[in-house]
Amino acid sequence: EIIYTVNKDFLEELTRRWMVWSYNSTIGDLFLKMSMALRSYTIYIDYYPDVESQLNESLKNEKFFHLVKNVFGDTDKVIITGYLITPIQRIPRYQLLLEQLLKKTWQDHRDYEYIVLALNKMRETASHLNQRSQEAENVSNLVKVQRKLVGKLKDIIVFQRLYVRESILKQLVKNKYL
Repeated sequence: EIIYTVNKDFLEELTRRWMVWSYNSTIGDLFLKMSMALRSYTIYIDYYPDVESQLNESLKNEKFFHLVKNVFGDTDKVIITGYLITPIQRIPRYQLLLEQLLKKTWQDHRDYEYIVLALNKMRETASHLNQRSQEAENVSNLVKVQRKLVGKLKDIIVFQRLYVRESILKQLVKNKYL
């Protein structure tokens, strides 16, 4: 809902400005304001790996699969899961748009500084969200490993613990692998 509201408000303001556009109009300030609001995507990113995993698991259910097929008219789960990542992909697209806009804007135009500030803020936001995405994926991987562990092990999910890799462990007993 937050993501929807941020983008709806941005579109409404952009449309208002477009209707009365003149040489002195600006949009960099809109992107600057929006780039700060895009930090709200962290909630979406935090849950993204789990939601994607759950969707892939749910698509194995025949009834759910047919429901999705009827709604989307598509049976390719890659396309369906692609809809989930679209909000995350929007940020790098805004960054590219601002880079192009900056190239086409004269340095003495009143929007130039707004575009520079918005681009810098968008880069910071993209970096922040990328870091959060990696953290969320790390926790998700740790949870998967924790579920596979048996016995009386303490919780392996602790702050600053990183998932590096997972592999099969073979035990050597009297020069033979078990």
